[in-house]
Amino acid sequence: MLGFHIHSLSIGANHNCTAGGAHFSRFNTSHGMSRDPIMQRHVGDIDDGGHIGKGESSTTGNVGLRTACGTILLI
Repeated sequence: MLGFHIHSLSIGANHNCTAGGAHFSRFNTSHGMSRDPIMQRHVGDIDDGGHIGKGESSTTGNVGLRTACGTILLI
């Protein structure tokens, strides 16, 4: 199962997926679970495929390689 999240910086013209900066967190919160109130999780956090409450389900940096990236633009 793949998930996604939004980083705070654009990847730029060189398409460097590692240049995205920290996770976007409008309310300065840590990772949360989908059932947590919005003020206690990153905006857009979605279900983690049934791993809620399991040891490393919210460990930052424990997701493996990035498979894709892009830039969100207002058009």
